[in-house]
Amino acid sequence: MPTIEALRRAADILERLSAGGKPDAQMLAEAPLAEAWATIRGEDLWQIAAAVAVPPDSPARPHTVVLLALDRDENWALVLDEREVGWWVLGKPLPGPSSLPDGAEVLRLAAAWVRRQL
Repeated sequence: MPTIEALRRAADILERLSAGGKPDAQMLAEAPLAEAWATIRGEDLWQIAAAVAVPPDSPARPHTVVLLALDRDENWALVLDEREVGWWVLGKPLPGPSSLPDGAEVLRLAAAWVRRQL
């Protein structure tokens, strides 16, 4: 379960994204690269699984986290793990069929889920 601080930060960022905001170039420049990623539809929100190097100089390893927001055209995702909210730059997805959600649906479901957790 994410911390209250992480959930509050997620709620703030989701509110800005809902109003048309986007991550700035500096945030994405510092974000880890998520390779071989795939989205997973849950009962009340989406998750994303990817090979990610965190910290950036470490070997990439599998991560599965809550997907809060996604823009496939701009190649970024906003994710939430147990401790923090962060941006991922999306590299190539896993090959083959995959559930590719609509970014608006991801955002709507994530905002409702975060509100319930708070």
